[in-house]
Amino acid sequence: MPRVWKLGLEPDPWQRTKEGKPVEYRLNKPEWKDMAVGDIIEYGLEPERTEIVRVEVLELLRYPTFAELLDYCDQYGYIEPHRTKQDQLERLERRYPEEKRKQYNGVLGIRQRPLT
Repeated sequence: MPRVWKLGLEPDPWQRTKEGKPVEYRLNKPEWKDMAVGDIIEYGLEPERTEIVRVEVLELLRYPTFAELLDYCDQYGYIEPHRTKQDQLERLERRYPEEKRKQYNGVLGIRQRPLT
């Protein structure tokens, strides 16, 4: 039985997820260790989380750095078409400063597909 995870997203990534964003990028926090392929994520639109986008987890991508994760995503065509790999890397490194990234055991990419 798939587990249902409830996470929040800011408006821009929430909309892109609704439109089919292929990978959600996160720090590899301990709370994600039990997430599995086939699980469902309900992303609530921040701040109220009253609007929900549901996705299915297709693959969990754990890497030491965002650069390595993005290399994998680029190789398989998972980078969003309107962004370059370098642009995505710069955005992630701004959002998750180095001191914060060092607190966790690497980074996590959640390859996903929207559910209707």
